Amino acid sequence: MPTIHTLGPNSTDSYHAACRLTAADPHYQGATIRCHDSFEAIYQNLAQWPGDYFLVPVAYQDASGTSWTNNNYRYSKVLKIVHTFAQPLLPLLLVENTAVQNQRMVLHAATDALREKLAAERGQAITAQYYSSKPLVAAAFASGQFQYGIFSEASFQDGADYQIIDRYQPEMVWCLYQIQAQQ
Repeated sequence: MPTIHTLGPNSTDSYHAACRLTAADPHYQGATIRCHDSFEAIYQNLAQWPGDYFLVPVAYQDASGTSWTNNNYRYSKVLKIVHTFAQPLLPLLLVENTAVQNQRMVLHAATDALREKLAAERGQAITAQYYSSKPLVAAAFASGQFQYGIFSEASFQDGADYQIIDRYQPEMVWCLYQIQAQQ
């Protein structure tokens, strides 16, 4: 049975979407889910997995600005869309550490619009530090080096100086590709 490659660890939205797919769709039941440290690591190694699948949200964007849209064109000869579906993301929290006043935010690049919205609302120039997954964002926020963080609610570890500013649960479109043999 082929493998579904996606972003890990198993606390990510991507892993949850892959689990839903393998549980709900008979075409993919029994498929193994393999978690990777970043989507870019998957894109860079597609040649190793012909016949396998790659699950990615259409909102994917990395710190360099590369997005699902860019890669859909870039890898169009290697990736064939075989299935799409919508599913809500895990709830996200926008949290402030009131003990830190450095106007720095840790987040996943795909959530940068929420940073921009907060900066406009507060009249601040909030700088961003990006991580490849929301669980890594939560760990970085817990280090105490950032005033703000956006990460999954399930990763939230309450602290005396933490204030939840907002909660979000947007719906996401997921794209399942089958990886083709490279010519």
